[in-house]
Amino acid sequence: SNMNGVFFVNLALNGFIEGMIIALPALALTLILGISKFPNVAVGDTMTVGAYVALALQTAGTPYFVLSCVGAVVICMVLSLGTYQFVFRKLERAPMVVNLLASVGLAFMMRSVLLLLVSNQPQTYQFPLVRAWNFHGVRLLPSDLWVVLTAAAALLAVFGMFRFTGVGRRLRAIADNRELARASAIRPQRLTWFLWCLFGALSALGGVLLSAKSVLLPE
Repeated sequence: SNMNGVFFVNLALNGFIEGMIIALPALALTLILGISKFPNVAVGDTMTVGAYVALALQTAGTPYFVLSCVGAVVICMVLSLGTYQFVFRKLERAPMVVNLLASVGLAFMMRSVLLLLVSNQPQTYQFPLVRAWNFHGVRLLPSDLWVVLTAAAALLAVFGMFRFTGVGRRLRAIADNRELARASAIRPQRLTWFLWCLFGALSALGGVLLSAKSVLLPE
């Protein structure tokens, strides 16, 4: 019975850690849905791009993994901003289904490019080997603690921004009524750019953290 209890606690702990990571792309998806009014299904592929950029930077000899993470976040911000600027901005007046199909096409394209560029063998980040902390059978890796703290900090930062800053208030105004926001001298364009950068950053961070906990595969 004690063994079952420990097994259950370990499972619950793993579930909590992965849930915290998945919350990042889920938030990214929700933000785009709130402002651009369509679900951008390329979120998973943006995560994968972020994960592989971090791996490439680490393999190229970036001294600290946190710098590889920052590099991945920046690349995915640029990528997301580019997809908005060259694809979704032109479809702003189109029905939701058109935008959804465009994001499906984009996801396939990103995946195809990745499959050309990276190995289809499972890969992992190079971390120093450390022992898991053991609390009466409940095991926690130090890296898992970092993963949870990083995800929590990112989520709190975004929620804080939406709750307490002018940018957040203006974004909420656009989500409620774009035309009304424009009438009250809010510039939706700049805020939409900011939002797509945020989408890229959250997706990349989610991808890197998820891969840090498991393995990288281009699928």
